[in-house]
Amino acid sequence: MAEQPPTPEDHGPHGGDPHGRHHDHSHGHPLPDPDAPLQLEDMDAANRSLADALRVSFGVLKVFMVVVGVLFVINGLFKVEENEIAVKLRFGRLVSVGNEAVTYAPGQVHVAWPEPIDRIIKIPTLSQSVELREEFWWNSDEVDQEDDLPLEYPRDRLEPGIHGYLLTGDTNIVHGRLNISYRIEGARDFIQNVSASGDTNEMLARADQFVRLAAQQAAVKIVGGQSVDSFQRSLDQKSASSSPSGEAQELKFKIQAELDRLGAGIKVESAAWSRRIVALTARPAFDAKTKAESEKRQLVEQADTQSTTVLKAAAGSQYDRVIAAIDAYEAARRSGNEDDIAAADDKLAAIITGDLVGGQVARMISEARSNSTDIEERLRAETERFTSLLSTYQETPELLKDLLWQDAYARILSRTVETFHIPPGMSPNAYFDISADLELRRQDEIEKYKKRRTEKEGSKSPYLTR
Repeated sequence: MAEQPPTPEDHGPHGGDPHGRHHDHSHGHPLPDPDAPLQLEDMDAANRSLADALRVSFGVLKVFMVVVGVLFVINGLFKVEENEIAVKLRFGRLVSVGNEAVTYAPGQVHVAWPEPIDRIIKIPTLSQSVELREEFWWNSDEVDQEDDLPLEYPRDRLEPGIHGYLLTGDTNIVHGRLNISYRIEGARDFIQNVSASGDTNEMLARADQFVRLAAQQAAVKIVGGQSVDSFQRSLDQKSASSSPSGEAQELKFKIQAELDRLGAGIKVESAAWSRRIVALTARPAFDAKTKAESEKRQLVEQADTQSTTVLKAAAGSQYDRVIAAIDAYEAARRSGNEDDIAAADDKLAAIITGDLVGGQVARMISEARSNSTDIEERLRAETERFTSLLSTYQETPELLKDLLWQDAYARILSRTVETFHIPPGMSPNAYFDISADLELRRQDEIEKYKKRRTEKEGSKSPYLTR
């Protein structure tokens, strides 16, 4: 038979408290007896309450874990900006493939484990510049603002650590300033040997320090192997272009070699002297030397210009080919080889008589050709005249002699004759201005020209006609 639940009367006259205490049970539910055995219905209710509590707790825990997971993933996302690359350290070691560090390109979002598992270091790749302004320059409190030269230059000695300077190979003191442009290229070497701080400013400061040290080493080596003249190519230059390209390349090569020896992962883009000057105590002498060299260069340039003008006037714009052919001909003559001489002579003749030559050479060749033609024509006319006279001479030699004398006499008398009257008793050593009258000379030249034209046309002397 089922057990009946207790009634209020079972607990005494005070409303169910066996100890006589009165309780107000306005809710209408009796309190269980703590000494009574736990009933099955009470255990089911407790289990349900516990299960509900655990269900709620696990739900909250799931939500919390999801939130933590999302935050964990989001914290592992990173983006590389332009002009920088990123590398990853996992448990403090650089993630690499072979000897190359794994780098992350800019403009993309990448994923990594959050710290302390992974650590992302971003390295700036933008070109940087460093100026060695004071390392090889003097330290002076009072400086001329116009040319940045000290108002008081130490004349007795320069203090190391206070006054910067360089020594040339011939033990002269010089000063200079360097400009170096570089960028970080080798991520692995830079992280391992220069800086892995992750702070951009700190990494660039360390890179500047490495470049400065390497530039100082290179400058000391290069200047120590030069004379003061080769170092001071242009006195007190303020432009970086004052460094000749070969010298700038040597400077860049030396700095790069020193950085490579240190394993810095830095590439030098350019290096040049922005300014250089000898010790101011020796500057007046160098000023005079520079002035003399400038005048020398001007004279040489003038001579080159004049030489070019003269050569062009002599042989035209292709005068260099004519000179080369003449040099080759002279070399062949010195060798004494007849075949070489003949070949060089033919080549020179082909160039001179060709269309490439102009100027005075071309005019002289043209005149020579004209004179050659005139001589040939004159000789041809004389040959024809002699041939025509030969038959006459064979028949009547005496008559031909008389005709030739008459012809010579006529030619002599045909010339202009000037007569001078000398007063009697005049000293035989007296001086007379017997220069010909210009008008008479002009007429004489006209007659001569007409006669030459007549001879060219093949006409014969009227005295020699048969």
